[in-house]
Amino acid sequence: MKKIYLTLLAASISFCGYSQTLTASNYYIIGDVVTYKEDTQTISEGAAGQGQTWNFANLVINTTPTTETYMAPSATPYASSFPNSNLAILKSSDNSYLYFTNTTNDLTVTGIHSTSYVANYPNGETVLSLPASYNTSFTDSFAGTISGAITGSISGVVNYTFDGTGTLILPSGTYTNILRNHTQFTQVINNGIGTLTTNGDNYDWYKPGVKGSLLAIINSSANGSAVTTKVKLFDQTITAIENNLPSTESFSVYPNPAQNGISNLQLNLTETSNVTFTVYNSVGELVANNTFNKIAKGKFMYELNATNYPKGLYFVSLSTNGHKCTQKLVVE
Repeated sequence: MKKIYLTLLAASISFCGYSQTLTASNYYIIGDVVTYKEDTQTISEGAAGQGQTWNFANLVINTTPTTETYMAPSATPYASSFPNSNLAILKSSDNSYLYFTNTTNDLTVTGIHSTSYVANYPNGETVLSLPASYNTSFTDSFAGTISGAITGSISGVVNYTFDGTGTLILPSGTYTNILRNHTQFTQVINNGIGTLTTNGDNYDWYKPGVKGSLLAIINSSANGSAVTTKVKLFDQTITAIENNLPSTESFSVYPNPAQNGISNLQLNLTETSNVTFTVYNSVGELVANNTFNKIAKGKFMYELNATNYPKGLYFVSLSTNGHKCTQKLVVE
């Protein structure tokens, strides 16, 4: 990982009225859960510069939500393959795991384990480096190996520039004090026979103090093909609100929102334990209470049937061995 930083001080002085700054509080941490909808469609990212208004009020995405659960790598099946990681993500859409090192400043990809391939980055790819404000930019190079459906080496360069500030209008509401990140990257996979070159031109909208991005537009092409544009619309309400589980254990709720009234409660245990799941509605009324005795070490999953729950927000709590984790669940 090699990074070059640049902050254009003159611009920040000239327009000191715009003081959006992203800090480590914008990073997700172990125990957080985020959900988003993703779709392929034609959409313009809008203009760069300060004081912009990006209006996506009419954006419609009707796809099944994807849930990402942030957990300790030790709670995943493939932790030994990524020993330098201290954060992992489980994606509900394809049951893939992404591994990171997360420091005070940098969030760096160290590997990916999916059903079709495994990528390992000894020279990791930094996907976000903070603090950052308007006109902050940096460049990162990365390299590693890939095996599975494609086998060979993987390398690339990523350039980031926080190119805009202003107001973001989404179907869920209007967000002020926004900072936009413009990412351009080139990734090359060489399998010894040929190369696959992917170019990306992506945009993310962040709000200081709010974890993750609110909206992402992802433009990509491979080996000179036509550009494909994907849009990710994030739900910022679904995160863990209490978590004192040991770092070696994890609790995830997915899909979230519940799909067809069903959501899975998954727990990784490091020892035989008694487990209690409770569900409360938004006004604090107990909706469900289930206890399981002497659950063996390892992965335990319980299917929560919420088909008869009224639409709304619920709080799902896990209690085990004196520890507790509570997460939000949306029933649509």
